[in-house]
Amino acid sequence: MSTLKADTIQSTGGGPVTLTKQQTAKVIFCMDLATSPAVLVTGVGGAINTSSLVDNGTGDGTVSYTNNLSGRLNPVSHDSTGNTGGGNIYDRRSQVVHDYNNGFSPPRLGSLTSSIRIHSFYNGAGAGAAALYDYGTNYIVIHGDLA
Repeated sequence: MSTLKADTIQSTGGGPVTLTKQQTAKVIFCMDLATSPAVLVTGVGGAINTSSLVDNGTGDGTVSYTNNLSGRLNPVSHDSTGNTGGGNIYDRRSQVVHDYNNGFSPPRLGSLTSSIRIHSFYNGAGAGAAALYDYGTNYIVIHGDLA
């Protein structure tokens, strides 16, 4: 077994290495909606490609990107592990990234090339009775291409 140790890996031309058959995350952040006003948590794993968070109300936050993404439809992973409040863990881990235009005026577009709007909610009141909730840890990872 060999061990490879390096501080920097470059291409033969001296630039960054090109990833093949891989895609790195383009946006990573943790938002704390439980504080007032809501904040991006930079000390817990940091934040990548985020510039600001707007607290739109209970369980509703919009995060702006430092560098735009090339499209609106990107894979989004989320986790609310470690939150308190609500019922059991299955009721309080749900988040929705909404991206719809179904007759609202103005249209409610949650995922744009420059930002994303997140809803976090608690579903402990039974089926169809979900309520927006200000959780303290909402981890988001977005994959896609930069503009």
